[in-house]
Amino acid sequence: MDELTTNQDQFQQMITEQESQPNCHPLIKKINEWTQESIDKIHRADEDARKQLLTILFTHRSKVTNDLTYFIQELSKARNEDDYIETDLVEWIERLNKLQRDLNVVQTISFCTDNNDSALISKIYINGISTDFFSQTICDIQIIEDGKVVIHGQTNQNAVACGTGEYSFREH
Repeated sequence: MDELTTNQDQFQQMITEQESQPNCHPLIKKINEWTQESIDKIHRADEDARKQLLTILFTHRSKVTNDLTYFIQELSKARNEDDYIETDLVEWIERLNKLQRDLNVVQTISFCTDNNDSALISKIYINGISTDFFSQTICDIQIIEDGKVVIHGQTNQNAVACGTGEYSFREH
């Protein structure tokens, strides 16, 4: 009888402890471990995406900077030698505008997530950088959204839009 009473007291003590400290239950600990593992996976995916994006940004900015350096040297040489004509100025203005557009192209990096319906949280991926944009039109066409969209006007005339990048993602 004494042993039974001791066992009953220990059992009652265990119930009291579980009520006073519900987060110490082994199943709650399992959920906490799952939570931490999930958070760690999200942090790793976040780090991977950021590293990839920073690499793309650095590479793109370096290319634009190199092009700008070459442009500045060419412009300085022509200015120092006083050897340029109006058509050169028009060309240089267009090249400078192109460099500015090229720098902004990096804003067209697209992201996607895996659409795995069974996953609790989707992983983020960087699709890539698009250098495609429209730059010239003939007839009734308007370019909007930083050169990404062309809209034909109200007329039924044929119209043309020229772009750069040759639709690298084949979306047009």
